[in-house]
Amino acid sequence: MVSGLAVNGHCTEALELFDRMCSEGLKPDDVIFIAVLSACTHGGLLEKGKEVFHQMVHDFGIVPRIEHYGCMVDLLARAGRIEEAIKFTESMHLEPNAIIWATLLSACKIHGNEKLLESLTRKILDQEPNNPSYLTLITNISSSVGRWQDALNFRVATRHQGLEKVPGCSTIQVGNSVHEFLARDIRHPQRNEVEMQNQKLATCWNNHRRVILPSPAHPPPASFCHHF
Repeated sequence: MVSGLAVNGHCTEALELFDRMCSEGLKPDDVIFIAVLSACTHGGLLEKGKEVFHQMVHDFGIVPRIEHYGCMVDLLARAGRIEEAIKFTESMHLEPNAIIWATLLSACKIHGNEKLLESLTRKILDQEPNNPSYLTLITNISSSVGRWQDALNFRVATRHQGLEKVPGCSTIQVGNSVHEFLARDIRHPQRNEVEMQNQKLATCWNNHRRVILPSPAHPPPASFCHHF
């Protein structure tokens, strides 16, 4: 329930359910704390996330797993606290994996922190040198900050190694049928109808945004993803 509420955007309700669980004397395990920390991440609740992590370690004596650390790094990175996130990774009793370094690398792009790009890129390549997803991320970020030669080098290296990024995939169940959508896939028999609905949603969001977010200082969430 906590996880379901969190991933569907009901972060406050997820945390209230967790607090209720604790108040009723139920002892949360490490899996519950992953869900709660994820709720804090989805909701941008930095201070609450720190409080929950401290509670997990000091009140319940749970040794953090890499997933707990990942949630905290993501939470700090999304808030622009990149230096703090770096210090947090240095305090971990586990070695940070490529996912954590990639999270920080993406945050550097979003928050305009270019001074850490090279060191983070090196850490990712040390652990996952042949991962096409990470190579694509590094290439795109290098291009976005004007490091064209680096971007070209990564792109050429990817091609020489014959690496290819796995296309993004989404599935949805309608009745008894499961529909799968791949990025740039045009094979779905109802492609046109799906695209029309997607355009309607985009228009609806834009109209809604003009009403509730008139200031350009408040950007929308992630843009609508077009699979076709």
